Amino acid sequence: MPWADEDRLRQITQNLLVNATKFTPEGGTITLRAKEQNGSLIVEVQDTGYGISDEEQRRLFRPYHRQVGEREHLSGLGLGLALCKNLVQLHGGRIWVKSEEGKGATFSFSIPINSRAYQEGTTI
Repeated sequence: MPWADEDRLRQITQNLLVNATKFTPEGGTITLRAKEQNGSLIVEVQDTGYGISDEEQRRLFRPYHRQVGEREHLSGLGLGLALCKNLVQLHGGRIWVKSEEGKGATFSFSIPINSRAYQEGTTI
């Protein structure tokens, strides 16, 4: 994957991990996975936190949207997930969340390993 911006991929992953720590109670679990599937790199951050309602999930990746957890009082600007979405899309990928209230959340993103952008000489 020589075309990917390693620093930006690290930034995306770190943001997802930091968010998981904010919304996972003490004693909970956070799991980071990476795999190759169908020509894409898929990275997942899974937590055993409070979970996210369907309504809240629809707004998560919008700029200035902040979710308030039981341990947090509106810290940050609400730009982290919107920035992650933009960076993933610049890599030709997508980002999504699967969650159910009370059952934790899994944030995932995928980027193509063999990007047309790389083949055409475009840089990120």
